[in-house]
Amino acid sequence: MSFNTTVFVILLVLIISSCSLQEKDNSSRNYLSRLPEFVTPDDPGMIMYRNVLRTPSWEFKPVNPIDWNTALHTWAYGVNFDDEGRIIQVVSFWRGRKTDVLLIKQTAPAVTIEYLDDGEIISLLYADGARYNEYDYLVQRDEEGFGITQYFLDESGNHVSADGVAYLHLEPQAESWYSLTSMDETGNPVITRFNPVIKYRLNENGCITAYEHFDSLGNNVLNDKYCYRFEIEYDENSNSVERRWLNQDGIPEEDMYHSAWETLDVSEEGLLLAIHNLDSQGNVSENGTGRARIQFQHDQYGRITNSRYFDLQGEPVLISGVWDTETKYDDQYQIHSTMYLDAEGNPVNSTGIAEMVSVFDSIGNPVEAFYWDADGEPALNWNGVHWHKFSFDEHCRLVEMSSWNPDGSPGLTSYGAHIEKYIKNADGSDSDYQRYDENNELIEQF
Repeated sequence: MSFNTTVFVILLVLIISSCSLQEKDNSSRNYLSRLPEFVTPDDPGMIMYRNVLRTPSWEFKPVNPIDWNTALHTWAYGVNFDDEGRIIQVVSFWRGRKTDVLLIKQTAPAVTIEYLDDGEIISLLYADGARYNEYDYLVQRDEEGFGITQYFLDESGNHVSADGVAYLHLEPQAESWYSLTSMDETGNPVITRFNPVIKYRLNENGCITAYEHFDSLGNNVLNDKYCYRFEIEYDENSNSVERRWLNQDGIPEEDMYHSAWETLDVSEEGLLLAIHNLDSQGNVSENGTGRARIQFQHDQYGRITNSRYFDLQGEPVLISGVWDTETKYDDQYQIHSTMYLDAEGNPVNSTGIAEMVSVFDSIGNPVEAFYWDADGEPALNWNGVHWHKFSFDEHCRLVEMSSWNPDGSPGLTSYGAHIEKYIKNADGSDSDYQRYDENNELIEQF
């Protein structure tokens, strides 16, 4: 279990519940069992929305109902309700979208909500009912409805600790701020470099408009965006349209990881059209690479096909020799070609690579990747490899990667591995990582 997964859960849905657990009905776990393997526009199986928001009182708020064909062209959520009108499932269908005629159900994870007499339990599941991670989640709310406590549950419904954390406590602060703190079994905070106190500010729709990290002494520290406060603004459809990275003085500041300030152009369909760079005063400017704008183009399925860089005068900007990153797709969404181009549209090498070709299986797993230079000759990626093969388990989790030379002979990575295996526990969590040489001899394990 990662801390980010836990934060995702508590920010996705808040459940009113108590610690008394009842026998759970697992029939709801097969949330897509009635659907065919290939879901067609004639059989959506659930009500589709462009977004599902969370209110400050942590209630689901589906917004902008859309038809099935529209859902295939943009980020979309499927929602199921019980007979009392309560939401019982939220499915993120964008991961399964392939073309305008099908979705693949195996790649559509879901949050399910099981209603008990005295509350509800959250589960993250795959389409066949298997756990998305190793825990279910029990969440309680105080009488005012804003203070939250989230517990971790094992498969039997018992309370367990996750990486030394017994539960999370979300407490309301002033001016729409909330503080999320990890606690141990004795009720003491568990605050480390990788497990800080996180403070969120929410708007009236429940969207996060700012967040900060704090250490055990209460000092504001760098967060995962490499800034001290990250701020976001939204349009009426809750699309992100402005982002600011603030330093310790509350001033937007650029560094090697991010801009100081960005505005985003978003279409009515929710597609990202452009990103504009601003300076600390909010003026359109060029960043350290000379870029003032990234312009995006999409195909009829809403997939990005071109990403291009421009300066303040609207002229092309070359970053590491690249102006345009072009991606092409085949009709079955099983071969992607990503190529770096200069301002004249010619292939250009970036760190020795001009094109990466990815091959996908029928349910969207990338099973092979090849690298080529600007002359169409075999190239080596950052890891010294021309050709990778990938294997996945039944839940689309990577379990093996192998490296190959252009002539088809076994290749080695820069750290001497031909095969890398990712061993999973029964619950899907990571167990071991193993490296093998070209003779299939184990050389490293951790």
